Amino acid sequence: MDTQAHNFPLAAGNDQEVANSWDKLPQTPTDPEITALRDQLFKREIAIINKLKLMLDGGQRSRQEMDKIIADTIGHMAGKDERLISALAPTIETVVTKSMQLHQDDFVNILFPLMGPSIRKSIAENFRSMLNSFSQSLETALSWRGLHWRFEALRSGKSFSDVVFLHTIVYRVERVFFIHSQTGLVLSHIQNEGMENQDADMVSAMLTAIGDFAGDCFATGSTQEHLEALHMGEYLILIEAQGDAYLACVVRGTPPVEELRNHIRDVLDTLVVEYGAQLSSFTGDTSAFSHSTRHLEGLLEARYAKERKPLPSWGKAVTLIVGLVIVGLIGWWSLDSARSQLALDSASRILQDEPGVIVLDIAKTIDGRRRLMLLKDDLARDPVELISGNMLADEIIFQILPFVSLEPVIVERRVRNAIALPESVEMTLDEGVLTLAGTAPMNWINNTRTILQNLPGIKWVNTEELTDPAMQRIVELITAIEEIDIEFPLGKATPIPRDAAKLERAADMLVELEYAASRVGLTPRLTIYGHADRVGSIQSNYDISQARTRTLAALLYARSSTIQISMYGMGSSYPKDAHAQTNNQTDRRIELRVYLMQSSQVNR
Repeated sequence: MDTQAHNFPLAAGNDQEVANSWDKLPQTPTDPEITALRDQLFKREIAIINKLKLMLDGGQRSRQEMDKIIADTIGHMAGKDERLISALAPTIETVVTKSMQLHQDDFVNILFPLMGPSIRKSIAENFRSMLNSFSQSLETALSWRGLHWRFEALRSGKSFSDVVFLHTIVYRVERVFFIHSQTGLVLSHIQNEGMENQDADMVSAMLTAIGDFAGDCFATGSTQEHLEALHMGEYLILIEAQGDAYLACVVRGTPPVEELRNHIRDVLDTLVVEYGAQLSSFTGDTSAFSHSTRHLEGLLEARYAKERKPLPSWGKAVTLIVGLVIVGLIGWWSLDSARSQLALDSASRILQDEPGVIVLDIAKTIDGRRRLMLLKDDLARDPVELISGNMLADEIIFQILPFVSLEPVIVERRVRNAIALPESVEMTLDEGVLTLAGTAPMNWINNTRTILQNLPGIKWVNTEELTDPAMQRIVELITAIEEIDIEFPLGKATPIPRDAAKLERAADMLVELEYAASRVGLTPRLTIYGHADRVGSIQSNYDISQARTRTLAALLYARSSTIQISMYGMGSSYPKDAHAQTNNQTDRRIELRVYLMQSSQVNR
């Protein structure tokens, strides 16, 4: 059965679009007999259609077949259809660029064997040329003739190297042109280092025009004759022709013409043999001759005159003395510069190591002095004092910019400037936490905490280890006073005989407390609570408890005490022991409570 090729939409959208395209097909008949008849008549065609459907649905086998088709197509169309190259070029360029970015070392390893020899040869040639020029200048620099030439250079305005070249050069080939005879186009050319770049095609056109002019004016009828040499000022152009090409060498000086021509002919023979096919079929594309410069490089030769006249003894002596003086001056200048640099480095290190000082910049002023730009805290030491012993101390100018240093040494100085630290107080600073330990008056402690809490470099002030001796005594007095429990006889407002001494001691301690508290800016307040037993009426018990509080108050007033007293008669409402008998002796008592207040808060 013949088969006819069809164009199927292999890439017509995504999988969803393909699925939708299959869903739009006509439905299969539902009649079983028709279905069975269709399977019998079109069994082979149905199998082929199913296979095609599987391929179009993108199964694994379909991918393998498509890969083979694409590979075969690229192999068949390569070199035949430019459209394939244009289509693949962007993708290949992207792949190569990405690969070079990810695998630079691999590309270097591949390209270095190809480019390395050429690079090494170019560097070697340039280095050799530089050494030759340096050697020639060095040979004449310290001689009498060299001094004469240096004076000539100063007088004429030329560089010393140009004057040396003009006096010592015999000849030098400065440019070589490889030119096509028929078209006059430059196939390749080279020139010596330091020569000004000129348009090679313009030089070729000039030579062609001069050659044509000479041929027209002095033609002898021979087709083998051509221009062989041309003088232009201090330059000589030697021309050698063979077949479809010729070489033109631009020479400066007076060369051995025949010797140099033989060398030019040898190089031209080599070029004609190597590039004969390219020369005969030349159409204007010079890329085929890009490697011909390796043959032309041998023509860039130079020859220098040798000094044959020996230098007289006095000239040698003068030269030696001048050389020693120059070396001495250079040595002295180098030593002085080294000493100055060491002194400057030493001054910079001293300043940099000083707390609160940061060296930003070191520069040289117009008058040769040094200018140091510093950041300096007000509490840091004077930079002039720090480098007073340095040899450059008088040559250094300071440009100081203020700043606040957080170095521990500077922060400690800042604390000592802010507060008068007593000898009894020790100070430690650790990562911004200032700890004060020892003894000091309470007023000083409170003021110090207020002053230091906002000081730069202080995160927190720890005064837990700082105590006031006066406050210790005040606390001892208050504790002792509140522990006193004075008892009274039944129905009496005077203490029992054994507690009369307690009452006197309580009065003495209260007077002492009043004096000690006033020295630290505090004022004590005394509260007296009177108690009675449960014998008698409530009113009588209240009256006797109130009378007992007045006993201590009267004793204090008798001693000229100005302590503020609050008295409360509690009656029998607060017995000491709720389960005791009604006539318990301990219920007939007074209790004392002391409160301290700032003096400024009194009478508010």
